[in-house]
Amino acid sequence: MTRYNGNKDIRIDEIAISANNLQNLLELIFSNMEAMPKKQAHSLIGLAYDISADVSLWLEKKEQENLQS
Repeated sequence: MTRYNGNKDIRIDEIAISANNLQNLLELIFSNMEAMPKKQAHSLIGLAYDISADVSLWLEKKEQENLQS
């Protein structure tokens, strides 16, 4: 998983992979929520939150770059 810290220049294909990973993870959580132990669900939701934050930060940076150019 690509970790985005706001400084590293991440390409669109890398962030697309992160977005796809997020979608797959959320699908896994949703389809197995009833059978999944609460701690596991909590950990996976935390991972999904981290991935979504990376995507969001990247999008915000690109928006700022577009506004400045």
